[in-house]
This record gives sequence, structure tokens and C-alpha cells, in this order.
Amino acid sequence: MAAFNSSNPSDSPTAAEVEIINFQLGEAEFACDLGQASSFALYQEIQDRPGLLISDLQQSLFSRPHPLQPDTRMILWQGGGKTHAFPVTKINGIFKVPSERIFSPPPILRESISHPGLIGFALVKQQVVLLLDLEKTIAYLANQTDDAGKN
Repeated sequence: MAAFNSSNPSDSPTAAEVEIINFQLGEAEFACDLGQASSFALYQEIQDRPGLLISDLQQSLFSRPHPLQPDTRMILWQGGGKTHAFPVTKINGIFKVPSERIFSPPPILRESISHPGLIGFALVKQQVVLLLDLEKTIAYLANQTDDAGKN
């Protein structure tokens, strides 16, 4: 669990809280553990970065590509010695969520969404958001890309 970047100790999450970044893909609300996101940037700031791997999570989940514009917001993740980025429609904010407001996906949801990165859902500001594990999500997207290249 990551701590807030703040000089105010009361801003740090407690053991009973998880700090998440809430974002949108299209109209759908998602979140991930803030500790998994290494940084955030606009596409124009990172598009020429050598070795950057861009994954389209929106395409993977909804079969609708996310268009890349200079002002597209990106979430970056470091893993396996590489920098991964994925575009999001909007970053809604960083929130501390009490652990009792985080739930495992019910069986019907696990059966209908075959995405290993989906680890549950949370109630954030009276909204249900789907929780993603970025490491599992990036690995899943990489496998999809590898499989597509073999066909």
C-alpha cells in the first residue's frame, strides 16, 4: 500500500484503507492500487520515450480502441524492466478507500468477464468501480498482443 505524497501525516492511509487511483475508460469507472502506478503523463510527453510499451486497455475490455491524441492521459507502470503505459479517458482522482468497502467479484461477474486483471470492486464516492491489478492486466494485454501476432 502506497502512502500519499504529503507532508501531512494524517493524509497517509491506515492499515484499514487502500489508496487507489480512480479513472475512466469511456464511461466505465475503474481503479487500481496507487502503489502500482509509477506515474501519470500526457501522451505528448511520453510518445517518443524509447522502449515505452503502450497497451490499449479499452480495446481489450470493450473492443473499442482508445484514440491517442497529444492530450490523452496515460497511466504508467514499471514492470519486468520495462515501462508500460495505457491511455485513459479521465483520471477522477486519488482516494483512500476503507478496506470494508472493497469486495471480491461475485461468481456471476467472474464468469461473465474473463479478464485476470479484474480483482474486485469498490465503492468510491457512492459509485461502484471495478478494481484492476495492473501487473496482471499488463501481462494479459501482452499475451493478447503475442497471440494476435501469431495468427
